Amino acid sequence: MTRLRELRKRLARLRRRRRRVRLGTGFSAILLAVLWIAGVVFLVDWLFEMSRAQRSVALLASAAAAIWAFRRFTLPWLGHRETELDMALLVQGQEHIDSDLVAAVQFESPEAPEWGSVQLEQAVIEQVATTGKRLNVMRGLSRKQLTRRTILLILTAAAWAGLGYRFTDHLTAFVNRFFLLSAVHYPTKTIIDAIVIKSHPPMKPQPALEPDPIKPRPAVAPDGNELAAPREETSDPPIDWTDVQGRPVDPTDPGKAPMKILYGHHVRFEVQGLGEIPAEGRAVLTAPRSGLRETIRLQPIPGRPGVFAGEKQDLREPLRYQFYLGDAWTDPAMLTVTQLPVVDVELEVQPPPYAVTDRETTSIAMPLGLRQISVIEGSRVVVKVRSASSLDGAALTVLDRTTENRSFPFRKAEQPPGDDPRELWILDSDDSPLRTVTELTRYQIDVTDTDGQHLEEPIIGVVRIQTDAPPRIAAAIITRWVLPTARPTIYYEAIDDYGVARVTVDCEVAHADGTTERREFEAYPFEPGDPPRRHIEPKSGYAFDLSRLDLKKGDSVTATLTAIDFRGERAGKSASADPLVFQVTDEQGILASMMETDRHSARQLKTMIQRQLGIGESL
Repeated sequence: MTRLRELRKRLARLRRRRRRVRLGTGFSAILLAVLWIAGVVFLVDWLFEMSRAQRSVALLASAAAAIWAFRRFTLPWLGHRETELDMALLVQGQEHIDSDLVAAVQFESPEAPEWGSVQLEQAVIEQVATTGKRLNVMRGLSRKQLTRRTILLILTAAAWAGLGYRFTDHLTAFVNRFFLLSAVHYPTKTIIDAIVIKSHPPMKPQPALEPDPIKPRPAVAPDGNELAAPREETSDPPIDWTDVQGRPVDPTDPGKAPMKILYGHHVRFEVQGLGEIPAEGRAVLTAPRSGLRETIRLQPIPGRPGVFAGEKQDLREPLRYQFYLGDAWTDPAMLTVTQLPVVDVELEVQPPPYAVTDRETTSIAMPLGLRQISVIEGSRVVVKVRSASSLDGAALTVLDRTTENRSFPFRKAEQPPGDDPRELWILDSDDSPLRTVTELTRYQIDVTDTDGQHLEEPIIGVVRIQTDAPPRIAAAIITRWVLPTARPTIYYEAIDDYGVARVTVDCEVAHADGTTERREFEAYPFEPGDPPRRHIEPKSGYAFDLSRLDLKKGDSVTATLTAIDFRGERAGKSASADPLVFQVTDEQGILASMMETDRHSARQLKTMIQRQLGIGESL
């Protein structure tokens, strides 16, 4: 037991109390700072209804202010650790005594005998032990700063408690808004309880069932001409929204669930209010792209107390919407709009085999965007549709007013890697109306995307038929008088744009007894496998064997050459030359015809000489 035990206890008690005072003073400062900062933020947020982004910035600013206050007013009270010697020095200074108090405390340490005279050390200890009983060590304990801060803290906490008791809903909303960044609002007289957004496709105006029996007389201009009647503007008929299912929106946080509307649909906003119900509300719509703002009046719905509705027609771009009802309002939220499918149509023409000049080129790709094309009769047209968005299907409809329009679906084609990344849909089935085009065909293409949307206007095109003229043929003979078994030569020439399939000789025999018969012979056959010839002109002509007709003197034979063009599997078109007439006779008849021919030639020669000499011309 040391002689300074009682003094040491009192110094240790002083040190503990000073530590508690320092802690209380420091932490009361940070608590005061937090409460005051929260009060300022609450006042600003209540006055200006800060957005979530603004509240996030305010929260960061408040945290920075709290950290500054902690370092400025709290940290200095927490960073100092006092020892027994510090307490001795403090008491020694407060009591205005010499350094014996500190020396006595040091002399009781185990290493003190090594410092010098033991008798002197014991004398100092004895003196301090005697005088220490009269020392007021607590005089070094100051509570002024702690007291001031405690009073301020109590008053501030009482103010917050009163605010919480009187305005519990406001305080709860502030805690949710500031610390949880919730979208709740401070209490208002009017409460927006429910929001429903509906959409409906536009309805086309229906024509009148009966015409107006009284037709007004047209206006007449001063010059006597009739003035054009003013154009009547048509609008969509009203929509019955009663059975239209809508999507509910959380009034406390409208932007939590994304709202998507199909392109061009009409939108209806229904807002239900509680509390003080105003006469009407409003919906403010803002286009983020253009910045244009539109205000839609929310009118009460008859039969539904507290429910207001407004409509926006033909929605074509995203909008930011916000509702106001009385003194209540909602946070802005986005109303996104789906985009209509955008497609490119590619036409690929496969001419019939007989019309292909280059065997390596079996199909011709039309320029992109071309909707009206002309093809050779019998061509095959393959239609391709490419879309950047996902499609559920595509269809081609043949437009024919005389029959019921029929749709032909496309098939989705797989594309090799590295090709065009857009979806590819192809119409090339065997039942396609463009598989073999034989007449003018008007078509319409429409697609359906995954949202059930179609093109704003269907793609309309026309496939016309290029004129494939029939072949041309001419024939001639040298003499028309023949023997029954003769082989007269018929000279002919046949031409076609793509090729001549065959040339035939149609014979009509008129016998002397009045009977007739018809026969047909082939003058030029087309050999399968060989390319068709476009120009046929045999140098030696065609030897017409009359012995196959069993002819007699007095008979006549009318031969007509017909050319048929080549059109693949389809039947070709034909054209005929002028008829050639043969008269069947004997040798005497042939000689007589030759003499008649000579006499005719002599008369022509005499006429030519007279014309050259000017004989017989009238003056």
